[in-house]
Amino acid sequence: ADLDETLVTERALAAGVRVYPLGRYRTDRPHHRPPAFVLGYGTLTPAEMDASVRLFAEAAASSRTAGRPRG
Repeated sequence: ADLDETLVTERALAAGVRVYPLGRYRTDRPHHRPPAFVLGYGTLTPAEMDASVRLFAEAAASSRTAGRPRG
């Protein structure tokens, strides 16, 4: 996978969305599987959930391109 869990987590938090990376709970090396996250929605309305998922997707997308050279 080309996503860094730490970077995605930081960017999501900067966007106002707290997610919890699961890489530290894996028994195999994290780079052998794609990143995984837990998103909590217990106190959110459906509209807030939709917005949170959109913001998380944007954070993940920006993290995916962050390390790539431009050009």
